[in-house]
Amino acid sequence: MNKPPLNSATKDAIMPFIDEPQISVQRESEARIERIRVKNRRKLYLDRNPSYFTSPDLELAGASIRHL
Repeated sequence: MNKPPLNSATKDAIMPFIDEPQISVQRESEARIERIRVKNRRKLYLDRNPSYFTSPDLELAGASIRHL
């Protein structure tokens, strides 16, 4: 097979390999770990404070939605 000759436009279009996907994956992993920590803190709070679900304050949120 004959390859077309490289011209200056083709040479410029070739990008060198950059190892950024590794960094991106690491950042996504760190962000995921942080989201899990937040969820765990919320769950722990709810487990320690079951009265949160029976609080009359929650009734106000539901009442305001019903009036819309």
